[in-house]
Amino acid sequence: MRRGFVLFLRVGGRVAPAARRPGALVLFAALAVLLPAGAGAVDGSGDKIYWSAETGGAIRVGNPDGSVTASSLFSGEGGPCGVAVDLAAGKIYWANFFSGGVRVANLDGTGSASTLFDGQSSLCGVAIDPAAGKIYWADFGLNRIRVGSLDGSGASTLFEDPEGSRPSGVTVDPANGRIYWANQFSDEVRVGNLDGSGSASTLFGPADAGDAPVGVALAGGKVYWAALGCRLSGCVGSGQIRYGNPDGTGASALFSGEDSPGALAVDPGAGRIYWANFYDGNIRVGNLDGTGATTLYSGEAGPAFPVLLRAPLGTGVPTISGGGDVGQTLTCSEGSWAPNLLGAFLFRAPRSLAYQWLSDGSDIVGANSAQFTPTEPGSFSCRVTAENQAGSTSQTSATLTLKPTLALTKFYDANANGVFDASESSLAGWQIQVGGSYYLTPNTLKLDPGEYAVTESDPTQTNWRHTTASSAKVSLGAHDQRAVTFGNLCLGAGGARTPGFWGNKNGQALFGADDLALMVSLNLRNADGSNFDPVSYTAFSSWLGKVTATNMAYALSVQLAAMELNVFNGTVAGNTLIYAPGTTSANTLGYATVNAVMSEANAELGLHGLTKSGSAYRAYQAALKGVLYDANYNSTFVQATPCGFSFP
Repeated sequence: MRRGFVLFLRVGGRVAPAARRPGALVLFAALAVLLPAGAGAVDGSGDKIYWSAETGGAIRVGNPDGSVTASSLFSGEGGPCGVAVDLAAGKIYWANFFSGGVRVANLDGTGSASTLFDGQSSLCGVAIDPAAGKIYWADFGLNRIRVGSLDGSGASTLFEDPEGSRPSGVTVDPANGRIYWANQFSDEVRVGNLDGSGSASTLFGPADAGDAPVGVALAGGKVYWAALGCRLSGCVGSGQIRYGNPDGTGASALFSGEDSPGALAVDPGAGRIYWANFYDGNIRVGNLDGTGATTLYSGEAGPAFPVLLRAPLGTGVPTISGGGDVGQTLTCSEGSWAPNLLGAFLFRAPRSLAYQWLSDGSDIVGANSAQFTPTEPGSFSCRVTAENQAGSTSQTSATLTLKPTLALTKFYDANANGVFDASESSLAGWQIQVGGSYYLTPNTLKLDPGEYAVTESDPTQTNWRHTTASSAKVSLGAHDQRAVTFGNLCLGAGGARTPGFWGNKNGQALFGADDLALMVSLNLRNADGSNFDPVSYTAFSSWLGKVTATNMAYALSVQLAAMELNVFNGTVAGNTLIYAPGTTSANTLGYATVNAVMSEANAELGLHGLTKSGSAYRAYQAALKGVLYDANYNSTFVQATPCGFSFP
């Protein structure tokens, strides 16, 4: 940083070129040999501090805690003076004082630097506004504050200060549309509109700015700058780190006795301020309360204009939105991250974000996008990892718990097999008790993990029958999706006519020779156990009317004859299911077709025609008789569609 740095010293009222003095040349040569040979790429991990080594012709990098050996990111430059970083683009920018150009290169140290703007005059200090695509710099030689686009186009002058002002360092406040700079020779800290409109004004003049201010930083509602402190008697130990209010009041020294501090960077969150001492070659740090100044790096070649690169700083955990049920998509927000503090030369914004969903605190394999659709209940959270060239930081959302579910289903079991077949329909509005609460089907309950008793209620109507167990014990784990399904059917009429119908004139009107032949073909029995083969309707009617249960085979025969006539005359469908407990043709739930029961009864009558009290076959025949009786009286046919139901 010349005029007041190495190349120029004040002599009376004029500026003398110290580069022509042998002592200055020796100093330059001695410092230059301290640089390591070549430029090394940085691996990008860990927080970084960058600075320009003006007399060493390099852009240097170390750690903000001084824990690693500093290295050169780029070397062979023409007096770099000012540094800025664009994390999103992965670029680092600087101004070269000797070659008069604004330069750009990869932040990781790879590749070669290129010139963004050339043909400038003794540049010192750069600042960027990536959102606006702008870069700003101070033209020390022509006393101008300049601006251009980050693509290297559109360079123009924002402000021009009086001859001899020598601006050294700029910083920007895009939020408030302001730009600040320090005039090294006129001892001023200046401010103007970022768009160049209006006139610039002096915040702090010679009485407050200190001697030879260089570099400006904004943080925590304060304006900070470095005062080289160079006088005719020399610069050793006369420099200061100063600060004041943005309205130009309250100027004060934060640190004194420094050896020509050349610009600074501030980390207000950490309460730390960093600066570079140009003449003694030290990179320094202290607390923002003015205590604890220490040296991080020493032996540097004309260091100035430090900037900080920090890993992303989380300021608000991500949140989960959407969903609520299994199968519904959840969305994880980005969370909140501290922005770059452009005015403080603190760069920490994320360059990229990575998502990871967790279940019960463990990563879900493959669930690494902003959206996730859970396939089972559980406790879910999302972790967002922000990364930039300094490293990564993660924030995890609060847990969203999808409770285990219990689905309650009721179906109409039309085929009476106890299975919810695809052809069967569900029943809505059936009352089911879970624990101490009642719900209506269909329903999916979200419950806490635990043990639950689930019982279906019986309706007021007594013609309903269970075809599945009417209660169940359910154990719900945190990830369970359980279901309890109850089956029912209802009984009713099936078009049957009673034996009394077939024995009166109404039945006689339907009874023909083919009906008579049918009766003769059956194993019908008389009261004494003999075969009954009617020769006329009159004989058949008389036989029906004289029935008793003394011989159970006779009573069974009458019910069989009536049902056979019902089916033969088309009033009952033979494949219709009826409730048939005690029969061998019934399925495990006690239901059989009319045809099956009639066939079973006819076969039994053929075997045992006399089953009076004490007969080993009487109970079985009584069961057959009871099944046919209930069916003939239209009370036990399985209905094809649900009957009405209600609950107390």
